[in-house]
Amino acid sequence: MEDRPLAELFEPATRERWRKAVDAALKGGDFEKRLVSKTADGLRIEPLYEPAAPLAQPVRAPGPWRLAQRIDQPDPEKAAAQALVDLEGGADALVLVHREAPAARGFGLDLSSVDGLDAALKSVMLPLIALRLDAGPAGFETAALLRQLIERRGDDPAALDLDLGLDPLGTRAATGRLEAGWEARLCETARAFAALGSHVVLADLDVVADRRICLEGGVVPVICGQAREVDPESNHSALKCVRVRGEVLGVRRANSQGRR
Repeated sequence: MEDRPLAELFEPATRERWRKAVDAALKGGDFEKRLVSKTADGLRIEPLYEPAAPLAQPVRAPGPWRLAQRIDQPDPEKAAAQALVDLEGGADALVLVHREAPAARGFGLDLSSVDGLDAALKSVMLPLIALRLDAGPAGFETAALLRQLIERRGDDPAALDLDLGLDPLGTRAATGRLEAGWEARLCETARAFAALGSHVVLADLDVVADRRICLEGGVVPVICGQAREVDPESNHSALKCVRVRGEVLGVRRANSQGRR
């Protein structure tokens, strides 16, 4: 006896064969009246449809906007499952929230090791999405773990879309402290990722990267200086270290009427 899959023992199913079977079953009945219906607003409903052609999801079309989903589930296994559901549902970017980030609000991931970061991104293919870190005061350490994860997985750094979300000024606004030597650490991080050959967004320091920290605390940042880009002693000119000339002079609290 010939050993073949059961489906191969029958003729291929086609619309023409199906229509002949339907006509035989209708015994002369009107196909349109018996099997075709319409919705309340007049849309035609066929009894059988051809397989739909695969089309790109509109939210994934190239453009200036991304659909980013926040991942802050403390359990890394549940966080990874949540990330996959969101990506399959149309999101094309993830924001990983560290438990020490001001925006964590009692949630957030334990991203203190490369294993923890890997577990939170299990089965997530980084070259296919954009990834942003929201780690607050643990930003530099989390960025270093991400670099280790890229090396561990063997991803092509040039194919990655990364935003490290480094926000030393936001940390200052949230904690009242600004880490000494943060400019040097920013350039060190730039050099580390440049050595991989990747292009990343380090931070947006024109005013403050995450204004929610200031606004939710009822304060307004007062910043003196201007932002400029400098090459962090690397041959990768596309990846430049952001440096701010100037300093945060202080914050002023708004009164109950909202006047400063």
